[in-house]
Amino acid sequence: MINFNDIHTAQARYQEWVVVAEQENQVAKEVKGGETAVSRLSHQLAQLGNRLQGHRLSQTAHSYR
Repeated sequence: MINFNDIHTAQARYQEWVVVAEQENQVAKEVKGGETAVSRLSHQLAQLGNRLQGHRLSQTAHSYR
């Protein structure tokens, strides 16, 4: 005999797992997006640092002329 309560419980658990999996997937996307943004910002700061260093060297060289 089929126990419909067991089927209903299994369906409810499955739905819970689907919701949790979707939430975990969303968090993973947000984390990856955050890592991408941090990486991009880090790269931009490195470029800015290189420009500032180049500017200082240029000014130092100019002051010795």
